[in-house]
Amino acid sequence: MGFAYQDAIVLTSFNSSVAAIQAPPTGQAFINGQHAVSTNLKETLRTAWTGVELLLRKAERSLGGTPFQGPVALVNGLIELISAVSDNKDELHVLMTRTMERLLAVNESLAKNDETDSGDMMKVFAGKLINNINELDKMAKMAGWKQILESEKDKLNIARIFKDINEQTKDFQMRLALKIDRNTHHLRKSLDVLQLNSWPRSDRALYDTNLEDAPTLSRCPCTPGTRASILKRIHEWAQDPSPESPCVFWLTGQAGSGKSTIAYTIAHDLDKDNEMLNCLQATFFCSRQFEDMRRQKNIVPTLVYQLARHSQLYAKSLLAADKLDSVNKQLAKQMQDLLVGPWEKCNSDRSIDLPPYLVIIDALDEIDGKGG
Repeated sequence: MGFAYQDAIVLTSFNSSVAAIQAPPTGQAFINGQHAVSTNLKETLRTAWTGVELLLRKAERSLGGTPFQGPVALVNGLIELISAVSDNKDELHVLMTRTMERLLAVNESLAKNDETDSGDMMKVFAGKLINNINELDKMAKMAGWKQILESEKDKLNIARIFKDINEQTKDFQMRLALKIDRNTHHLRKSLDVLQLNSWPRSDRALYDTNLEDAPTLSRCPCTPGTRASILKRIHEWAQDPSPESPCVFWLTGQAGSGKSTIAYTIAHDLDKDNEMLNCLQATFFCSRQFEDMRRQKNIVPTLVYQLARHSQLYAKSLLAADKLDSVNKQLAKQMQDLLVGPWEKCNSDRSIDLPPYLVIIDALDEIDGKGG
């Protein structure tokens, strides 16, 4: 960040080379100089909305009877709306179609991973979706869509509703993809082959470990209302899936300036806070007070141990690499064989809906010698 001070915190986001959620095809056809709603688009809309109805039914019990009127009739009404928007050659058509494509992708993910425990996320998503759908339904009962679209105010309102649905769906996609990848339960027997528990690592270096046996160590979050600016900046960076976002956030400052407290707060927020993407995958808080926390050779195995238990894609790639003897090799060999290599290989199977994965390393200056 411009200056080299006495110590530093490194926050790293692991992502695929193409991390941004790409805009799906618009589904438009161009005939005689006029935009028209294609048959494929209508079928996409019907399929997507049928899936939405199934999603709502799945969430129905936890929604406590939230009213949702006439889904089938509303599908036909939305097709009429897209037809009207297309006739007006409006960019709203692209937004609406993109939203339907996102909903379709959500349906496919839920169908492929029905065993994933996504009930709470589905409840939140479905509740917001119902509110948006009912808002559109109320508009449709006032007049025909072509007449409604003649009003600039109503058109802007429709755009707002679909932007809301699009953003909510995008957020749900990322949370669902993250939930699916973090489900490593079925890999536990395979992970036993790695003998992770025998690796040279430090349990005390994890941000949320129980420190009863280390009374001289203290970790706590920032006092509410303090450090707001830097916390906001790191939160935004950590959850930014765009390719332009840097992979490393290097936080520097004088000793005692609160960097470890900031690191702990970020780790907690991106691991436990339901308002944020829980994208924290691994931490290592160094400390010169304890040998296991100041040994350079423990850092990579400790991070790999956590990543393998938090990402099924990475765990499978690590198993396939079959270079477990590198755990006792030099740092460069550990990095390439156990961390970088397996991660790069699993990127080809990584969903574009997955957010960046966050790894936090604190107080590297407390590593023995010049190891930090």
